[in-house]
Amino acid sequence: MATDQFQELKASVQASGFKLTPQRQSTLQVLIEQSDQLLSAEQIYMYTREKNESIGLATVYRTLEILTSIQVVSKVMGSEGLAYYSLINRQSQHAPHHLVCIHCGRIIEINEDLLDAVEKEVEKNFHFKVTNHHLVIHGLCQDCQEGDLLDDQ
Repeated sequence: MATDQFQELKASVQASGFKLTPQRQSTLQVLIEQSDQLLSAEQIYMYTREKNESIGLATVYRTLEILTSIQVVSKVMGSEGLAYYSLINRQSQHAPHHLVCIHCGRIIEINEDLLDAVEKEVEKNFHFKVTNHHLVIHGLCQDCQEGDLLDDQ
């Protein structure tokens, strides 16, 4: 499965006109292996260094910028201003949505397309073909809400 996913991602990168350098390969492999979580560039760098000691942090940032621009990777800003990255689910037509807790910084990824009705209205009313969207909702996660309730008592 991971090999198939890597081959698919490799094809996406190359179809977009970019070379798949060893550094980019290592970064993609880390994103596949850690696909169950959002990672900062620094975390990706640390995992990638285990595979490719010659990679630099700046290279990881450039690779993530490229992968984000060609919609292979999703980028979300956490409440503390740090960017987090994850692979975009290729079965989905859009990037995942994110819920960001303003208290603890937790980020919850939602892979359901919650904006289907909005897209249809935009296309109908504005004659605008939606090709992608990204939704980030800021608020309080369940744990922080419960903590706030306990603090109020």
